[in-house]
Amino acid sequence: MADNIVNKKGKYSDYDIAVFIAMEKFYEKHSRETQPDWLDKYIMITGRKNENEHWIIQKILFRKIQLESNQYWGHSAKGTPILIEVDPMTGKESVVFKDASPSDIEVIFEVEVDLINGSAIILLDTDLSKLDETRYEVQVI
Repeated sequence: MADNIVNKKGKYSDYDIAVFIAMEKFYEKHSRETQPDWLDKYIMITGRKNENEHWIIQKILFRKIQLESNQYWGHSAKGTPILIEVDPMTGKESVVFKDASPSDIEVIFEVEVDLINGSAIILLDTDLSKLDETRYEVQVI
């Protein structure tokens, strides 16, 4: 299947192809039936090129952050979780936009993808049964 997608380079970006190949590797190791049912809502996929021009694709989880006393989790009109902060002087609520620091992120799967030959090498693989849903932030609803 990876060879099929690599041959369609004009139709897909290199990143898309690398993610597709990486996800094939992930599903070889972790069939849908063996994954925690909550995982898809919490996971994000990232990618970057390394010094060999191979893609490093990661599946990551964001650890829950400690909220300030004037912060709480709300939901957007679409149901997506958003962090709300209340100004203690005015009581006005605003959405908090925050970049995650490396300590907030847990990489649970990492693959190096070579688009020249469509190969993928697993660099990191986590036992999904050991993950605790209560430790992570929901990313998608």
